Amino acid sequence: MSKRIIILLLFLIPALVCIAGVRDIQQVKKSILELNSKPSDETVGQYLESQQADGSWKDINYQDTMRSQWGPSFHASRLTTMATAYKDKNSVFYKKKDVAKKIHQGMRYWNDGKFVCRNWWYNQIGVPRILGILYLLMEDEMSKDELTAAIQYMKNSKFGMTGQNSAWLAENVLVRALLEKNEPLLLEARDYILRELVVSQDGEGVRPDMSFHQHGPQQQFGNYGLSYANTQAYWARIFKATVYEVGREQLDILHHYLVDGLQGTCWKGYMDIGSCGRQAVRNAQKTKARG
Repeated sequence: MSKRIIILLLFLIPALVCIAGVRDIQQVKKSILELNSKPSDETVGQYLESQQADGSWKDINYQDTMRSQWGPSFHASRLTTMATAYKDKNSVFYKKKDVAKKIHQGMRYWNDGKFVCRNWWYNQIGVPRILGILYLLMEDEMSKDELTAAIQYMKNSKFGMTGQNSAWLAENVLVRALLEKNEPLLLEARDYILRELVVSQDGEGVRPDMSFHQHGPQQQFGNYGLSYANTQAYWARIFKATVYEVGREQLDILHHYLVDGLQGTCWKGYMDIGSCGRQAVRNAQKTKARG
């Protein structure tokens, strides 16, 4: 091989790797949005009709101090629902200018309000998970200030904690990486999510007997363990056929947890009451078995 060809390859190979990386990043974003559940046009119509001129909703308590079912989180959910319909070619609201205007008004109200819940989970995990989808949907139509505010809000989520909380936080960091077009951060977030696909001998997460522990030696099949199954299956699907694809050994752990652990807690449409974790509320056995 001539020296000229070798020099040419030294320039071409990094460029081809870069192109492949960009393609896979775009595929990750595309898959996230494709798997985002589509709302009914009726629901979206109700949100649009009831939204006030300043972008808020009269039936939401924006001064809510509750630690669960936190009022402002419903504002985030409604905006994401509206944006999903706005970007859905099969929706009657697809690319409607008045819908876009209401979404931006709602985003402005959220940014100006600087809402903070007394429960850390909403601030660092729950609401960023909701708004992350909104930001990805509207990224190409956001102003520079809106994008800056979006990235800043997603910074509420940082790597840390253990078990399913760690995976949730990493999901939000990954979305920020997509908004920032930051592949090293995306790779780091991907690794944080997938590092929970292990069998823990004495810590939190999946145990050798295929149970799931969180917050110490507490069996948590029905809440953290159920979310864990959904999260890991979701990202295995997102990363499939990209450079970020989940390895066979990790998929085997997920498979065994589903078949040899979680599956055994459900019978005839009900989850065992002792497996529901700390969320043993009305109809919990039915809803968790269905999940």
